[in-house]
Amino acid sequence: MPHDTRLHDNTNILQMMNDFDSFLHHRSTRETQGDTSDFNFTAISKPDFSCSIIDTTKVGKAASLKTQSVFEQRNQEMDAEIIGLKAGMMELQAENNSLQTSKTRTNVELTKDYELLQQSRTRDEEKYSELQQKLCFVAEKERLAKEELLECKKALESMRAEAEQRSLALRREKLKLEVELSEVSHAK
Repeated sequence: MPHDTRLHDNTNILQMMNDFDSFLHHRSTRETQGDTSDFNFTAISKPDFSCSIIDTTKVGKAASLKTQSVFEQRNQEMDAEIIGLKAGMMELQAENNSLQTSKTRTNVELTKDYELLQQSRTRDEEKYSELQQKLCFVAEKERLAKEELLECKKALESMRAEAEQRSLALRREKLKLEVELSEVSHAK
């Protein structure tokens, strides 16, 4: 009985390996052809238990070697995929580090530019304030000069009026003297 159980187990393992190979072969064929439909499990062959004990043992050993070969191949494929993924991760990490460095450099440059703009703005504000004070000072001097000019004009008008009155008074006195002189000269 134990020999029959081992034989049955080996046959089942062999059949499962064949089904698995068929699955992998069918799947890789579909992927290369662009087929995305689900796998058809009914296409997998049914186990055939009609083998003799001798054939099954030979087949069991061959299946065991084939199974080991398939597993090794799959392990190698997975190792290659893992190495590829690690290389991709390292590349992404390097790109991320480069982007971080670039971001830091950009931040430093922007901060420097901002500080320079702030300094320039502060200088411009100080210059504006200074020019504003100078403008107020000049405007005040202009106002005072206009007031002084107005006072001078008033004083000049007053002096002119006074001079005209004196000139008029002197003319009258001159005419009066001329008349008197004329009268004295005729009376002689």
